[in-house]
Amino acid sequence: MKEYIVLKRGGVKFAIEISNGDSHKEVDKLRLDGFTICCESINAKSGRDAINAYHSKFDISSFEVKENVPLTTYNLLFLRANSLSRRVYLGLCFIFGTLIGLSFMGFVSSISDLSEKIQSPLGLSLISLILFSIFWLSLAMSVARWKNIGHSGIEYLFTIVFVIVMDLLYSSDIGIGILSIIFTLYVMLMPTDFVKLSRKPGKGYYEYNHIKQME
Repeated sequence: MKEYIVLKRGGVKFAIEISNGDSHKEVDKLRLDGFTICCESINAKSGRDAINAYHSKFDISSFEVKENVPLTTYNLLFLRANSLSRRVYLGLCFIFGTLIGLSFMGFVSSISDLSEKIQSPLGLSLISLILFSIFWLSLAMSVARWKNIGHSGIEYLFTIVFVIVMDLLYSSDIGIGILSIIFTLYVMLMPTDFVKLSRKPGKGYYEYNHIKQME
């Protein structure tokens, strides 16, 4: 039996034999490439066995692998994406908020000229469509970020319902929706750690062919 250290980046994992004298150099090189240590010490006969032992230790079998759903327009709008990182989310929130703010300022400045058009059925329908689009895009981004943190869509549903209900019940006592603020900060600031599992063998990003053993 040999002792290994396991590193990962996304779904790719490397098992480095610790007993080798140059193992620390390989570990440092991988860490510079963006890999992080997920298991500091595990005993196995080979690098492949070390990866399998790591999965067994954390109750993840070879038939259940992580599935990274890429961030595309389709996946985002249909609440499937789980790869919206913290940095991208903050950037999108800033851009999205800036556009909404500028649009609102332009709307307020010209509201007198648009008052008659807004009151028409077409104007009301257009405003309703815009408001719904803003709501759905905000929701989709929040769900994608929530999944990227490591939670499921069902957990998001129960959490957001709990937060809304509690804020409605107690916001009058403290003046603000404190739980909504905490929830927003949590979604914005928590690091990536998605753990969505796929029950379909062969899907996902665990690439067992990328096992690296020091000789």
